[in-house]
Amino acid sequence: CRRQRRELQAVVDFIRALRELHGNEVRAWRRAIAPSGDFEVSIVELKRFCRQIGFERSAELVQGLDPAGDAEFIGLEQLTIRGAMLLSKVRAWLVETFSSCEALWDCDEAVVRRRRPTSASSA
Repeated sequence: CRRQRRELQAVVDFIRALRELHGNEVRAWRRAIAPSGDFEVSIVELKRFCRQIGFERSAELVQGLDPAGDAEFIGLEQLTIRGAMLLSKVRAWLVETFSSCEALWDCDEAVVRRRRPTSASSA
């Protein structure tokens, strides 16, 4: 029970550190943890990131994110379910509308406004 509390506290403290450094977990994931755009990183990569930011409880963090202890990868959704779902919806819309996320940057702002999904304001 104490071990589980320490692991949960490590997850909470890690999320707090991400928010302090990057504003939120999704932004931290996109800019620092997995800038290549992957929705998963290996445990080794996550521990490397922990060292980079000075987070010393990476073993407890990993155990808190993967209680079974058998995962080789950690996904964004394990840090923030709501943020991951929103990001997934935006990505799906971009791919459906523009064929890729990158293609958005080549579009005129007026084109983007006309193609904006109607449910975006409620998301």
